[in-house]
Amino acid sequence: MATKKKSPIKKSPTKKAAPSAAIAIEVSLAASYPTLGEAQQRAFLGQVSIAKCAELGARTKAEGVYRDAQKWAPIIHTALQQHPVALRRYGRARFAWFLLCLRELGERVATQKGKRSKATSARTALERAIDEAKAVRALIAEALELLAAGDPKAEAAYAAAFGVADSLDALRDSLAALADLADETLRATDATTRALVESVDLTADDVRLAREAHAALGAARSTRIVEGAAGTHDEPATSRAEGRMLFEMRLVMGVFEAAHRRTALVPRLTPGPATRSALAPSRTERAAPNEPAAPDAGSPTTPGAVSPAVAPV
Repeated sequence: MATKKKSPIKKSPTKKAAPSAAIAIEVSLAASYPTLGEAQQRAFLGQVSIAKCAELGARTKAEGVYRDAQKWAPIIHTALQQHPVALRRYGRARFAWFLLCLRELGERVATQKGKRSKATSARTALERAIDEAKAVRALIAEALELLAAGDPKAEAAYAAAFGVADSLDALRDSLAALADLADETLRATDATTRALVESVDLTADDVRLAREAHAALGAARSTRIVEGAAGTHDEPATSRAEGRMLFEMRLVMGVFEAAHRRTALVPRLTPGPATRSALAPSRTERAAPNEPAAPDAGSPTTPGAVSPAVAPV
């Protein structure tokens, strides 16, 4: 029986679909909750002043608060589905507001990171321009110093052009002066100067590099001024969004804690490293006695049992 020959044509491998961009948890969960009306948003906004939001936000870092709140969101969502009676004091509209605050904070954090990235890039570009300018200055200065050796007038002209480079402006001035002196020397036609210029290999490229370095310094400085400094503090608007998020986290944490004391199946919301100091319970809260935990509605131990009402926080 003849053996079938394998086709020489190779099948192209099946291309895997490109992974879709991750959707923020606050966006994906928002679809499951009601859209808040203007009156509801105004009511929630009015519970904490702008000044208080700024005060709360000043204690923490926005990016860390955003991460901690994101971790809480799916826990809250699941608990609201599984323990609606125990958590009835924390309504769906309130969690919709939590998600809205989280989304705003995420947008503020992203904008702030973008600005800091630009500022950092501008600072790096300026530092690189300064290093390159110093290197170019040293090269052209070396040639001009050798040309001036033994001639008091030429040495004085070189010293004046070399100057100092203890600031950005001084470095730019020195580069410009050295480029002008080198250009003037290259234009000399007498045989002595020509011979000396050739001996140190001073060329028009040296002048060009010095002028380019001078221009690059100016451009990098202008960009640095426009982009500003890459500060480590949160911007005021970001701090306010951060403080509002902390207020919502503190509120929901209190509701969940009260529900947990009554119904052990309700999870506690534990602050992360970024929010622990801002959300730590007060001495009064820490001293509150643990109430006996009652089984949740639908608990395996007591079918059909209904949890007692949770006191508002």
